[in-house]
Amino acid sequence: MTVEFCPSEIEYWPGRYGRIVGGEASFHIRYCEGELWLVLDWRTDGCTAQCLAEDSLGVRDLIKAVLNGKEFLGGGGGGLFIINEYSQVIVPSSSGNGERVIVGEIDGRLLFDNPFEDGDDIDISDFSGLECGDLWNLPYVGVSYNLSTKSEIYYYKSHEEGGNSEFPPVQDNELITNLRNVRNAGAVKFIVNPYGIVLTKRPVGPWNNQIWEPVFVGYINFEQWFTKEEI
Repeated sequence: MTVEFCPSEIEYWPGRYGRIVGGEASFHIRYCEGELWLVLDWRTDGCTAQCLAEDSLGVRDLIKAVLNGKEFLGGGGGGLFIINEYSQVIVPSSSGNGERVIVGEIDGRLLFDNPFEDGDDIDISDFSGLECGDLWNLPYVGVSYNLSTKSEIYYYKSHEEGGNSEFPPVQDNELITNLRNVRNAGAVKFIVNPYGIVLTKRPVGPWNNQIWEPVFVGYINFEQWFTKEEI
C-alpha cells in the first residue's frame, strides 16, 4: 500500500512528543539536488546516510503539511519532525522554544532508498521473521518511552514546572516480559516506531568497552497502550 497523507487543521500539540535527541535516525524535510524531499537520516558506522522517500502523492502532501507547520510556527524551509505510533505527524518549532503542532496523519508504508543495499527499500514497518532479542538492522527511529526499575511502562512529560510521569491505563505484561528478556534489570529506555514496533538497545562486550546494539522487542498492544491523544 502506498502511503497516503490525511491533513488536519494545524493546531498546537500539547501531547506526548518523545523525540530522541541526538538519535541514530530522524525524519526531515530537506533540499536535495535543488528539490524538497522527505528524508530519513540514518546514522550508522560513523556516517549519516540520507535516505530519500519513495516519491508519491501522499509523500508530497506530507512534505507540504510539514512546511506549513513550520511556517505556522514562524519558520520555514523544512526541518525535522516525528511520526508517532498512532501515525500522527508532529512538527516542532525550528527555534527550539518547545512549541509543536500536529499537521495530520499518514496511512500506509513509507519506503526509503537504502544506500547500503542496492535494490532494497527501507521499510521500517517490516518485522517479519524477527523474534524478541533479534538485531534490528533498520533505522532506529521512534518515540521514546521508559520502563522503570519496578518494571512499569511510563512516559516522562517535561513542562515548565519540571515534569511528571504518565502511565498507560493498563500495564502490558507481555511487552514488559519481552523488555526484561532483553534487559533483565534496571531502568530501560525504549522506542516505539511509527508502525507500533518496539525497539531498545542492549550492551554487548566487556563492561569497559561496551557498545549498544539495537534489538527488536515486539509490537505494542494498542488495547493496553497509551490512549491516542487528540486536539
